[in-house]
Amino acid sequence: MSYLRFYICMYSLFVLSCNGSTQDGKATVPSMASSDTHAETLINALGSTIESRISLPSGYRRSSEVSGSYGMYLRNLPLKPHGNPVLYYDGSEKRKEG
Repeated sequence: MSYLRFYICMYSLFVLSCNGSTQDGKATVPSMASSDTHAETLINALGSTIESRISLPSGYRRSSEVSGSYGMYLRNLPLKPHGNPVLYYDGSEKRKEG
């Protein structure tokens, strides 16, 4: 469950930096109150960077970033394989909640 919280947080970060619109052209942001199963479908377990691991909801696109910018750095930040334990600053493993 803690991994899901992490990915929902990262998903929120990317959704806020993405452009989405409805038929009438108004910007939309999906509700984070959706079920856990919906959030899991946006996670690509094989992705090795934030950009490739977290998919966008349909109707959204990522904004363009300049090469060498902080946004591009974050998108290409390498990730450990999906399912690795979460560690605290002292190296101890975080207990799974739930």
